[in-house]
Amino acid sequence: NLLNDCSMCGTEFYPVAETENELKFIAFSDSFANDEEFKEKLLDCVGKVKEMLCETIEQKENEEASLGSETDSVMGNAVIERTKQYVEKHFNEDISLYDLGTYFNINSAYLSRIFKQKAGMGFSEYLTYTRMENAKKFIIEGKYKVEEVAKMVGYPNASYFSKVFKNCTGYTPKAFYLQEVVKNNEE
Repeated sequence: NLLNDCSMCGTEFYPVAETENELKFIAFSDSFANDEEFKEKLLDCVGKVKEMLCETIEQKENEEASLGSETDSVMGNAVIERTKQYVEKHFNEDISLYDLGTYFNINSAYLSRIFKQKAGMGFSEYLTYTRMENAKKFIIEGKYKVEEVAKMVGYPNASYFSKVFKNCTGYTPKAFYLQEVVKNNEE
């Protein structure tokens, strides 16, 4: 029953009740001159129902959006901090936004949006930044081969790691190491 379904969401639906009565009249009436008249009246009623539902959905979305923005600002900072902490502990693992959303029980699209909004950069960009900062530390230690550093920061492919590292720092891992050695010897 359309009326019962609509009244469950707590909104007044008197126009729907009228439309439902129209639909019942159409369904049980044999006063139509032909099938075209019946079809036209039925489509008119369906159009009214569609219009009312669209208005109601839009109203509910607007209400949720205003509540959502308040929730975003209150909860957003906590979500971002938890996400950053997770990345800092697990940067060497294969991490995706979807996995984090599942882990934190948050929609990944929401997490992506709120992360970019609050952190000022996208999640992938933050993950890459965290990996490269840790890679720099490992490279400066001078104890590891590029292949080892790549795996230590979550890149199974050393050549891809080197490409990303150069894009982020302007240096290949080896050139970065040599530059840091020279810099430290000058100090």
